[in-house]
Amino acid sequence: MDKPAKDILIPHDKIAAKIQEIAQEIAVKHRGKDLIVLSVLNGSVLLAADLLRSLWHEGLTDITFDTVCLRSYDIGTEATQRPKLLKDTKVDLKDRHVLIVEDIIDTGRTLTTLLELLRKRQPASLEVFALLSKPSRREATIEADYTGFVIEDLWVEGYGLDTGGKYRGNPDITYRKG
Repeated sequence: MDKPAKDILIPHDKIAAKIQEIAQEIAVKHRGKDLIVLSVLNGSVLLAADLLRSLWHEGLTDITFDTVCLRSYDIGTEATQRPKLLKDTKVDLKDRHVLIVEDIIDTGRTLTTLLELLRKRQPASLEVFALLSKPSRREATIEADYTGFVIEDLWVEGYGLDTGGKYRGNPDITYRKG
């Protein structure tokens, strides 16, 4: 059986340009502050790496980096009702500036759960950079402080986004046709 064809939704060069643009905004706002970049595994690993390199070139060289992992999807493509925290940060967030790096805001449940958890730790500020936002699927009233691209209700893969753990390494963001 043939797999459905995939089309490029956002090519890597546009992703790179958007990350650089947002890195400039973040650098202006956070210059001289104690910034922690917190990547939400597994989907935002590529994004976080590219963002950290862009921030370095913008002069933010003393950033603390860590990861958290929440599971919002089981094996398929249906989101779970309540995301589960699988890996917590070990960094003390109290009175520090935290930037969450997320691959996509879909229903908003994962990000809502994470923000609730992190707010209890009393950071000086808490912001979100999401590469993709899919507002048509939103179940929670939540938006990112920095958004790369707003997309329609498509299942997307590549640039860290997966289907069943595969296709994360594609440098472009693709969607399935048919």
